[in-house]
Amino acid sequence: MTVYRFDPSENILRGMFFIHRDYSVGSPGFGYNVLGPAWTLTYEIYFYTIFVLAMCFTHRFRTLFTSILLLSPIIILQLYYNGELSLAGTASANIPLDNPTFSLLRFISSPILVEFIVGMIFYELYSRVQFTIKREVAVFTFFVCCGFFITYYSSGNLTGFGLDKSGLISAVLFFGFLTYDKFIGFKENKTLNFLGDISFSIYISHYVFINMLNYYKPDFYIHTVGWSRFFLMTTITITAGTILHFYVEKPFIAIGKKIESSISSRTCNKLEAA
Repeated sequence: MTVYRFDPSENILRGMFFIHRDYSVGSPGFGYNVLGPAWTLTYEIYFYTIFVLAMCFTHRFRTLFTSILLLSPIIILQLYYNGELSLAGTASANIPLDNPTFSLLRFISSPILVEFIVGMIFYELYSRVQFTIKREVAVFTFFVCCGFFITYYSSGNLTGFGLDKSGLISAVLFFGFLTYDKFIGFKENKTLNFLGDISFSIYISHYVFINMLNYYKPDFYIHTVGWSRFFLMTTITITAGTILHFYVEKPFIAIGKKIESSISSRTCNKLEAA
């Protein structure tokens, strides 16, 4: 008995392997995932796979190489099948349904992948910029970027996926925070650090709790509305996120590090033997 019992078995299986529900529906969600937010992990896995491949060829130019590998399918497939290029979140290539690689081509032509390139560019700028700017300029830039984000987010004019909507205002906000951190620096805050540590566990699990409470409708849930429900769900998700972080996420991270260390040691031994 689960909140997903009415989902076809195929969707449950797809969710386990981070495959979207239906590539015939709109990009970038493609029907999303039974776990809700987990649909974004498909893009992350694809990006990191490409990034590792790029580093195998060149560590110095990994950002450039990764960008080329990500952009090429988007540009080629959109121009070939759509006759135009768009960065809109819904602008994945219109691949014919009878194409044997339909799902894959729909996925790799989604413009949402360009946002990873924006992130890499920001990293390069943050790590390589040598000049300094005055404190006042950094503060001014930070508040302008925050103001731009709040204005367009609250107005709803730029809501939705893609660099032409939420991706744009998020990039502007991110730029403001990076500028402030680079030239002034944020003071360390243990509470924010803790929330950052458990953020992934919250992100990946909160949708399950929302679905569960909406499905079973316990009294303590249906008798709350507005802010009271907000604080209720915040308490539940932070509590669950904390438990998952310490008893699931961290142990698996430790296992992953041991596997990585073992592979690295074997590789080094083989190189020394050669």
